[in-house]
Amino acid sequence: MLILGVLLAITAFAGEWEWQNPLPQGNSLYDVEFVTDEIGWAAGLHGTLLRTSDGGETWERIPMEANWDFWAVAFADSLHGWIAGGESGG
Repeated sequence: MLILGVLLAITAFAGEWEWQNPLPQGNSLYDVEFVTDEIGWAAGLHGTLLRTSDGGETWERIPMEANWDFWAVAFADSLHGWIAGGESGG
């Protein structure tokens, strides 16, 4: 009876999940690099490249080709950086 109660409780809460941060995406992220305390970049699956200018409070998605996976992001300064990646396997 206890197991049934736990399963019902889990089912009741499952519908209330909402993606919080970083918006606006839900792909896996492989690397995050902050150039300053406020400016940061994140890179991940399916062409995911995100930028923040408020310390990570909000994120803006930078349009990229979706058939690429990005594994790393690095910056020399706030204007010059690199993204490492390759074609997506799926």
